[in-house]
Amino acid sequence: MSQPPTTAIQNVDFWTDKHGFLRSIEVVRIKDIDNFSKDGIAQRIDFFDLIFVTKGRGQFVTNDDIVDICPDQVYAFTPLSVRRIVETGLDGYCLFFEADFHREYFSQTLNDWALALFPMGRDMTVIKPPAAGFSHMIGDMEALIPFMEKPGPLIERYIAATALKTIYALEIIQQSAQHPPPTQMTTSRLSRQFLALVRDNFARLHKVTDYTHLLACSEKQLMRAVRADFGLTPKVAIQRHIVAEAKRQLAITEAPISDIALALGYDDPARFSAMFKAATQCAPRDYRRRLKF
Repeated sequence: MSQPPTTAIQNVDFWTDKHGFLRSIEVVRIKDIDNFSKDGIAQRIDFFDLIFVTKGRGQFVTNDDIVDICPDQVYAFTPLSVRRIVETGLDGYCLFFEADFHREYFSQTLNDWALALFPMGRDMTVIKPPAAGFSHMIGDMEALIPFMEKPGPLIERYIAATALKTIYALEIIQQSAQHPPPTQMTTSRLSRQFLALVRDNFARLHKVTDYTHLLACSEKQLMRAVRADFGLTPKVAIQRHIVAEAKRQLAITEAPISDIALALGYDDPARFSAMFKAATQCAPRDYRRRLKF
């Protein structure tokens, strides 16, 4: 197995003032990056890098492995990783972000989940999202591109919230991949159906029994399936979707907290605030205020 050369490694730094103002996150289409593969020269990056491949073929060569590049997959690189890219007709999107973004947004939302996507000691992780999920992520990346050259606090919050939603989705996928489902396909199918229902209904259905009725299964069956496949309880899975959407709305809108609570199925804003604080150790109002600084 060939390895990246240890000499003549090109250092690739994050360009914080690329658009004339400081920014710790960047989204770029691969075909718009000048010489993306750097002619096959080994690169050492100083930032987090998520590469969403939509077409083309090739290989990523790291100190850990040689990995074939395939469409509809995501490749996550950690800071100080060394890689060499050999590609033909590659296109897609790159989501770059610095450690500052990681600390300010990433760890606040994901807590211990952050090790799934960027595990310590590895240069690269390969994520294989479901087709519908990958298509949705590409849509989010496309939507961010026009905003990258525009300054402003509201735009910054929109970019950060949208990027965080994508990272959060990838974390869930990778976390579930680290907890392989049992051999019985029925259990795996049940948990997948449950998560699909949660994604579509978390704003109005908060109780686990709401989903067991729709799935025609018992709470014990659902608990066993979701724990085995994703390492968490159905109640936690529902709550994480609610909290993630609440954070997104707090970040990118100026809507009153009572309106956000109502949109997420809470008639009582105090009950919504209590749930949010229990999950994040931060009240909704304080969370929004913190994002402004």
